[in-house]
Amino acid sequence: MRFTSPITDEKTEESVLFEIECDYETAIFATLENESAHPEEEEVLFDLGATFQVVSVIDNQEETNFNLRIVKLRSTQDGKKAAQEFLTSMKHDTFENRLFAEVNWGSLLHQMGQSDKSLKYFEK
Repeated sequence: MRFTSPITDEKTEESVLFEIECDYETAIFATLENESAHPEEEEVLFDLGATFQVVSVIDNQEETNFNLRIVKLRSTQDGKKAAQEFLTSMKHDTFENRLFAEVNWGSLLHQMGQSDKSLKYFEK
């Protein structure tokens, strides 16, 4: 609980702890303690498209004296299915599919704050 803050009257901040139950069949993930600058944080990296089902949300303030919510999640294969459907649709290499992918890529760059790269991408 070293990353949580004590309860204050202002209630402007709240700590959230995610407890994630997953296995290698429903999600691709890796622990990062060997690559992390802060191995004590026990970071985990999930594959793009990983999806989770909310199992419960627990308000743990009274038990711990911290502004802390515990969100329990379970990995699902929903993201894997969506990614597979997308890849399958992209195999049908039509003009509409290529255009859709290109517009989405440029829009994603813009949303990530890479407006210059997005503009250059669309100007090609």
